[in-house]
Amino acid sequence: MADTRTFEVEGKKYEIKFIFARIDMYEQSHRPIMASFAQNGGSFSLGELRDLVAYGIKHEGGNYVSPQQGREMGQKLIEENGYLDVFTAVTEALTRDCGFFFKTQSA
Repeated sequence: MADTRTFEVEGKKYEIKFIFARIDMYEQSHRPIMASFAQNGGSFSLGELRDLVAYGIKHEGGNYVSPQQGREMGQKLIEENGYLDVFTAVTEALTRDCGFFFKTQSA
């Protein structure tokens, strides 16, 4: 199992983790994650990436931040670390925490 990537924001450590309920919250106001992933050739738009961070970022070992605060943090993380670094952290978290997205039915 991959280690959870942490980010530091204003001296505090945060991690990106997803649970079913947070994915559901995201998808209630956004295009379904896998539809976007498939349509965009395995990537997300800048806004989608920022908002995925918003719904998946939490205090290291603690609670999730609000989606509103998470959006600000997501934008800051992308600006400071680059799209690719944040994209990698989000896709690793989705793979690790939401394996149901990637399961296929065996015939």
